[in-house]
Amino acid sequence: MDDNNNNTENDKEDILTTFKRIVASAQFIEGISNFNHNQQQQNNINYLENIKGGEMQKNNNFKQICAIIGI
Repeated sequence: MDDNNNNTENDKEDILTTFKRIVASAQFIEGISNFNHNQQQQNNINYLENIKGGEMQKNNNFKQICAIIGI
């Protein structure tokens, strides 16, 4: 009888340990997913800022050319 109880306790511990590992893995995967999402958002922001910066530079160049030729 004691052997059966001991085995049951061991099984419970094994199940609990496995469950904790699954939860930890899921949390890790969620963390990576969030990191990737945030990184993609930052990439999009950087891309848009580069476009805006390029447009501003073109505008400044145009103004300088206009000033040089007296327009």
